[in-house]
Parts: sequence; C-alpha cells; structure tokens
Amino acid sequence: MGDVGKMRHLMRLQSPVTTRDAGGGFAEEYTDVDDIWCDIKPVRENITTQYGQRDMRVTYRIKTRYRSDVATGQRLLDPESGETYIIDTAVDPDMRKTYLEIMARQD
Repeated sequence: MGDVGKMRHLMRLQSPVTTRDAGGGFAEEYTDVDDIWCDIKPVRENITTQYGQRDMRVTYRIKTRYRSDVATGQRLLDPESGETYIIDTAVDPDMRKTYLEIMARQD
C-alpha cells in the first residue's frame, strides 16, 4: 500500500439485505458492517448516450487495509456527503493480506 496516510476518507461498509415491503413485494436495504479508512481515486470515466440522454459513470479505485468481509455487491457510504460506491471487485493484489484494492462505481 505504501503510505497509510493517504487513507483519509472514513467510509461506512454496508451489506445489502432483502426485506419484505408493505405491499408483499421485496425491497433491498443496506445494513452497516463497519467504518473503514480508504484512499479513493477516480480511474475511468464511461459516457453513454441512450434516448438522447447522456449518462456518465465513473469507476473508482479504493484502497483500504485488508479485511475478509468485503465482497461484490456491498457498498461504501461516505457519511459526510451521502455519496455511495457500489463494489464491483475487491482483490488482495499482492496476496499478503495487507490491503485490498476495490473497484467501485458511484451509485
């Protein structure tokens, strides 16, 4: 990871939970797992046009200390701004269990 001081964003790791709603259907909610310190950097931007409207998606590389409970489909919430990042991948790049490299998109 290098410089731990770069992990200056306190994010809330959340897991999806499916619950039954009042109408008998299902709704997806998120439950808090833990607060973790992260380094967040935008790495890719994808712009698509559909039906005359442009949609921009930014992919972020998020680094944090290693933990075994981070998985695809979870999200990271910035409690200060309310921004959320959906986790697409979470890998241990050096296979030493020192840090995780997460690829996520802003929700």
